[in-house]
Amino acid sequence: MEKKKVIGAVATGVIAVLWGASPVDIIPDVLGPIGFADDAAVLIAAAAIIWKLLSGAKKPAVAEVPADQEKPTPPAV
Repeated sequence: MEKKKVIGAVATGVIAVLWGASPVDIIPDVLGPIGFADDAAVLIAAAAIIWKLLSGAKKPAVAEVPADQEKPTPPAV
């Protein structure tokens, strides 16, 4: 596993936890369950980012035509 991905995952987790513990919120927590929505959104987004970084998911390869093969030509009209 790449060291940069691990560092990025740890940094994301630390920032998410600090955001959740911070008294500064987009929606104040005194509004009850609605107030915790921004904290929950940050934690869910952080979990998704960490999962993507550490899961090793790779982008699908693009199918290419080998150089020694000719591309098919459309039929003449």
